[in-house]
Amino acid sequence: MYFGNLLEDLVAKEFEKRSGKKVRRKNQMLQHDTHDFMMANIDREIVGEKALLECKTTSAYNAKEWENDEVPAAYLIQINHYLAVTGYQKAYIACLIGGNTFVWKEIERDEELIFLIIELERKFWDYHVKGKFTDGVPQPPALDGSSAAEKYIKERF
Repeated sequence: MYFGNLLEDLVAKEFEKRSGKKVRRKNQMLQHDTHDFMMANIDREIVGEKALLECKTTSAYNAKEWENDEVPAAYLIQINHYLAVTGYQKAYIACLIGGNTFVWKEIERDEELIFLIIELERKFWDYHVKGKFTDGVPQPPALDGSSAAEKYIKERF
């Protein structure tokens, strides 16, 4: 994460150079108009468009995930969450791969995916944060099943 944050400016500048688009920082936390549990902290806005830019870095071992029109699924979900919060119709994602390969892609808003994201986030918020269905007692989410998570919980509690 440290180097990802450090290299964010470099990725944004390279995107400007290669795409011909101008970007600017949005130094504020954004919140959805009607779903107050949905927030976003976007990397950049595209000047003159209702669009955002998400800047990424990754290892060369992940290069295959970026081939052709591919964008890793987790990033598609993140970006569509951001599109839901901002109301924007599209986003761009730029990624520095292995420190020497640069790609950028345009992502259109996916209303079907956004609907699913909102529903899942609402259920999570109501059950795990507000305790809506459990007499006001939030229920912790299930562990991810990894041995690392199990070890951490055993050591911590």
